[in-house]
Amino acid sequence: METETEGFKDNMTKEEILKKIYDSGVLPVIAVNNLDEAVPIARACKQAGLTAIEITFRTECAAEALKAIKQ
Repeated sequence: METETEGFKDNMTKEEILKKIYDSGVLPVIAVNNLDEAVPIARACKQAGLTAIEITFRTECAAEALKAIKQ
């Protein structure tokens, strides 16, 4: 099943993803320390017009944060 999140499709090539990120002009890097912060941060970035964010894996909840944001 193909899904789409704000112009990003699950079947996009690496080059297509990199072009979208490059075209946005900025890539915020987020370290989520509390899982409850993940979705509100992602929503705030989206409302600000950002098309992508990087979630660092420096915290224990990073993987769960990504799952929560994708939903």
